Amino acid sequence: LFRDGEQQARIEDAMEMIRRKGYAAELHTCTTQDGYLLVMHRIIGKLQVGDSQSPEAEQTPRSRAELSRACSAASLVSVPGKKPVVFMMHGCMMSSDTWVCHPRDNLAFYLADAGYD
Repeated sequence: LFRDGEQQARIEDAMEMIRRKGYAAELHTCTTQDGYLLVMHRIIGKLQVGDSQSPEAEQTPRSRAELSRACSAASLVSVPGKKPVVFMMHGCMMSSDTWVCHPRDNLAFYLADAGYD
């Protein structure tokens, strides 16, 4: 972005980076027992030609109980017919951008392409 001849940085969040690289994604917010809000990103897979994801579709409304159950479920067991799950957590003082910000090599996208959820 440019304004009056000065260059300004355009800052993308993880959802924008994921979509720009051609992947479908979901954003989920979970509240811990002590009231801390966790934001989780799920890369669903490559978008097909002609697919689009509107910003309104990035967060599926769920009840607090459903979110709580989802946050407590820590199973990495593969369910028949479902993709195996990989949970990736960034380091201290970092964000989920860590997994998707590299211009070419991103572990999150390699895993999505290999069939992991």
